[in-house]
Amino acid sequence: MTKRFLKASLLAIVSFQFSLAQSIQQGVKLIDMEQYGNAEKLFKSLVENNPQSAENQYYLGDYYLKIAQLDTTNTDESIATAYAAFTKGKQLDPKFALNYVGLGAVKYLTNNWDSSKVFFDMAVKMTKMKNAIVFYKIGEAYLYKGAKDASVAVPQLEKAQSLDAKNTDIILALGDAYLLVDRGAGSRAVRQYNQALSVNPKLAKAHIKGGKIYLQARNFQEALSYYDKGIEADPSYSPAYRERAELYFKFPKFRDRAADEYKKYLSMTDGNYKTKFRFAYFAFTVGDYEEAVAQLQELFILNPNDRILFRLDAYCNYEVGKAEKDSLKAKENYKNGLTSITKFIQMTGDSNKLIVMDYEYYGKLLIKNGNDTLGGQYILKTITKDSTKFELLNEVAKGFIDKKKYANAAFYLTQYYRYKTPGANDYLNWGRTYFNAEDYVQADTVFSALVRFKPEEPLGYKWKALANSRQDQDAKTGIAVPHYEKFIEVATAKDATKYKNDIVSGYTYIGKYYLNIKNIPKAKEQFKKILAIDPTDKNSNNIIKALEPKK
Repeated sequence: MTKRFLKASLLAIVSFQFSLAQSIQQGVKLIDMEQYGNAEKLFKSLVENNPQSAENQYYLGDYYLKIAQLDTTNTDESIATAYAAFTKGKQLDPKFALNYVGLGAVKYLTNNWDSSKVFFDMAVKMTKMKNAIVFYKIGEAYLYKGAKDASVAVPQLEKAQSLDAKNTDIILALGDAYLLVDRGAGSRAVRQYNQALSVNPKLAKAHIKGGKIYLQARNFQEALSYYDKGIEADPSYSPAYRERAELYFKFPKFRDRAADEYKKYLSMTDGNYKTKFRFAYFAFTVGDYEEAVAQLQELFILNPNDRILFRLDAYCNYEVGKAEKDSLKAKENYKNGLTSITKFIQMTGDSNKLIVMDYEYYGKLLIKNGNDTLGGQYILKTITKDSTKFELLNEVAKGFIDKKKYANAAFYLTQYYRYKTPGANDYLNWGRTYFNAEDYVQADTVFSALVRFKPEEPLGYKWKALANSRQDQDAKTGIAVPHYEKFIEVATAKDATKYKNDIVSGYTYIGKYYLNIKNIPKAKEQFKKILAIDPTDKNSNNIIKALEPKK
């Protein structure tokens, strides 16, 4: 009876441990399938059902470490939760080495290198350098910061693979580390991914990783063929559809397939917050702004305190408004966008955490909501931080021109042409903007540049003469005389018929000037030239008649 009881007890323990291991592996797979909500529920339930398990605590903490890499808005909170789980696990079983690895990973992520190494070394020592998973998890931790410490990850992962050559997670992680260390040169990484496929031919992830190497090399067609192979190998591997959707967007030939492919990916996940946000951001990236706004409204219900939602909502509302042009709906979008970006900036607090696009959209939304002065200042801040965005200055200038605020427009055009070399039309429009702002001195300066740029064209001389004549509307000083004379010379040679009215205006100004200084012969000469062009010109006929000696 006793032997039978002991045997039954032993079988029960083995069965429980097997079931536990299966559950943990199921949770790991859920993370891999990007079903983060279901993974969290599973790991939490494992801890609740067996709170004394150090292993359960480790895998719950490991989940939160991975989430910390995905959700940058709550990184500190996720790392703190992971640290609490590892600490609890260490207390429950001081001999379970993986919790020391977890604590080391937390220290590493919080930039405490020396402490992290102490914990890693303790885990290795406890397992007598014979536990592949310990080395794998140490290597994985060093990959959390990308290429920064990939060279440190490599020997850990190589040791892990030497201890367990059939573990595809280890094989793939080593391939990732090689790719980072080799700065994108993929030969060693490809060998690892192919090795993983030799162990498991249906491993879709290995195909996807191979495709990403070609994507980095901008070989879209070859990358797509790898993604297709991955989906063919395992149609249930949901991240493959997300990767293919993002590839479709980069591949103009297939861009119209991108959104539907992403929705297929979403339908295969658990609809968790992170995947929904990822889709909203993707919709923004591909220019489907209304879809992005719709997704964001759902996300606000799930987490109204995520400041990044307000950032993206502001961006998208601006773009929707822009597409609607000047409709009532556009005004509503601009208003909503300004509310969101203002809320985002308030929640962020530290201006050092703002990115260039925040300044850009805040400026554009302020302008669209009528605050031209402050909006313009933020556009200037944008250019200060990223001069490649100088075209924004031209956009702002055009907006001011539409509102007939020519002085503001001229200011932004002047800033704009510090970054772009003007052409003939640029000089003309820039000068005319100053002219419409009644800043005739600056207008003359710009038109002088146009004359130097295109000395054979009459327009520069014409507008230069006009700018000067506006400073002497009664023709008393004659400052526009030499400019009109030059204009008439160039215009007559170029196309006297085309510029007929402008030539007449020139002779009229010059004639008025000579009248003002009592040079009657020169004045009559100008008005006679007008009559040579148009004998019916009433004004010139009257002046000539008045200047004739009375009989």
